[in-house]
Amino acid sequence: MKILMINDSLKPSGGAEEVFLDEAAGLEKRGHQIILRDEQNLHLGSFASETFDLISLHNVFDPDLYEKLVSIAPTIHYVHDHRTYSVGSSRYHFRSNEICTAPLGLTHNLSYAYLEKCASRNLLKLITETFRKKRLLKIHNQLKKVIANSNYVKDQLVKNGVNKDLIEVVYPSRAEYRVEGQVTTDKPVVLFAGRLFVEKGAEYAIRAMQKVGNAYLWILGTGWDESRLKTMVKELNLETKVKFLGWLDKKEIGKIYEAATVGVVPSIWPEPFGLSGTNFMSLGKPVVGFDSGGIKEWLTDGETGFLVKRLDVQSLASSINTLLEDDTLRKKMGARAKAVFEEKFSLNVHLDKMEQVFSEVVK
Repeated sequence: MKILMINDSLKPSGGAEEVFLDEAAGLEKRGHQIILRDEQNLHLGSFASETFDLISLHNVFDPDLYEKLVSIAPTIHYVHDHRTYSVGSSRYHFRSNEICTAPLGLTHNLSYAYLEKCASRNLLKLITETFRKKRLLKIHNQLKKVIANSNYVKDQLVKNGVNKDLIEVVYPSRAEYRVEGQVTTDKPVVLFAGRLFVEKGAEYAIRAMQKVGNAYLWILGTGWDESRLKTMVKELNLETKVKFLGWLDKKEIGKIYEAATVGVVPSIWPEPFGLSGTNFMSLGKPVVGFDSGGIKEWLTDGETGFLVKRLDVQSLASSINTLLEDDTLRKKMGARAKAVFEEKFSLNVHLDKMEQVFSEVVK
């Protein structure tokens, strides 16, 4: 098939971008003709003489663009996060630490943006964006398929008016890390990997380390919350236990994941999926994570790690300690995590399911 794939960026700056780029590369290896474009440099006029079997959108949220594309070729959208149906990208109430469960609506947006700091407090922007997202959701019912990256995201799409019969769930994946060389450490390593935003919950991993025994916490990633987190580490006297690694290239990231003893995913927002978790699983690492959003779809409590109540630092620490102290259990869970990854979450499984969707759309 000749497929036009569009994302907001072609740079591997985050999990969604890596999924997009690795999917494109994988489809090309399978014989598809892939044309990649970012939203800013699309120039639809340059495609006037071209025809496509399919247009596949990823992080694209402009309803005007959707209206143009559906008239060119069968169009699908892979939904990576909450931005299709939410004015605030996190669906999280920052004042009360509660998850937002309400569907998109002007009354809700106007009140909670101010009460909970969950969206822009610019009144004009808030109103404009609410109606823009309403229009975007309506256009989704004109697409050939809407692909959700988890059942959690599917449920949110349905709650916001997207026809459930249009929605398929295809879990995201990326090319597995190639581990070249190794990183040595004198203690077990608990690894957090992700952007350093409040909603990603690195704070809870740090607080858990007060109750975790002889181990390090390595924090892989950067973000606007980094300065606050470093101050917290100093205030809690954890400077010898917690290390900030920054953001590394893929070769280095693979070595860090391989050096980890346990992965931790303490997301406090409704995580759409949680790609770092399946990255841990791909290398046979058990995971401890909060039960939030789509995390339970890959983390099975007592099988591939431990799923604990959101915000519960004590349970987070206890579960980490259990895995660090019980070598047999940790290896058993790690082996099961690897097997589940291969069965459900590998890039080949992702590509197989995407090709099934493509075939249904263009038949």
